[in-house]
Amino acid sequence: MRQLFYLLLFIICTQFSYAQMKLDGLWKGFIVNQKNQNPTVIYLDFKNTQGSIQGESREEIPNSTAYLMKKIKGQLKNNQMDITQFGNIGGKAEKGLKYCFHQSVLNYQDSTGYFIGNWTSTNCKEPILKIVLFKAEGTISKEKTNQSAWLNKALLNYQKGYYAPMKIEEERKNFQFKTIYFNSDESIILDEFKPYLMKMSKIIDGHSDLRIKITGHTDGDGNDEYNLNLSKERAKSIEQFFEAQGLSKDKMVIEFKGETSPIDTNDTPQGKQQNRRVEFSFI
Repeated sequence: MRQLFYLLLFIICTQFSYAQMKLDGLWKGFIVNQKNQNPTVIYLDFKNTQGSIQGESREEIPNSTAYLMKKIKGQLKNNQMDITQFGNIGGKAEKGLKYCFHQSVLNYQDSTGYFIGNWTSTNCKEPILKIVLFKAEGTISKEKTNQSAWLNKALLNYQKGYYAPMKIEEERKNFQFKTIYFNSDESIILDEFKPYLMKMSKIIDGHSDLRIKITGHTDGDGNDEYNLNLSKERAKSIEQFFEAQGLSKDKMVIEFKGETSPIDTNDTPQGKQQNRRVEFSFI
């Protein structure tokens, strides 16, 4: 019994250590006021050794040559990170970016993929700001040129309530397309499908290079011209729904095939129901 207890304890500790180790590496994001305005770019690159953090930070002013690099240290425990800047190691200060040190207590939200906390100066008189970070690939840049072209999209996604980029990508990889079905002779989206369509809209909008093809179909009732128009209306109703969710029209392509691509027989009510549909694919 005692051996089983120690085995379980070892497994729990191993999993806990792994959960913390995966938070190592490069994180990037923004520092904003409490209204999510006036962003400063921030990068953190750190190693976690048994809960002790050592690394570097880089702050940038968007659309300028100003950047500052500083050493950081702190603690990481139970997805909470307490960090402090303590030494300048390079950069160029300008108005809006001073040689100030900061400390922050950030909480990692596993559901969204963000580290979020307050950003407080330890040696300058500044308002308390908010810092938002998400996991990134690579290492912190030592270049003099700022690399913050991603900022506007990242800030907008955060303001919309979207997940962090790596979470969105994970969600996209696990996303399962579902067929949207319609009542006979109608192009109205049924309420039961709207939550799924809203989720799909967020995934597409969260990826700058992801687009969606929307393909409308009908059953075999009616003539060819009528069914072609009906399938078009069904595809357009989905397109309009996505637009209402804030998805740009240039991220969508609609296609309509009328009754030419059935997936079931048109000789039974059940088969016809399967054919009255809209299907999707990423492009």
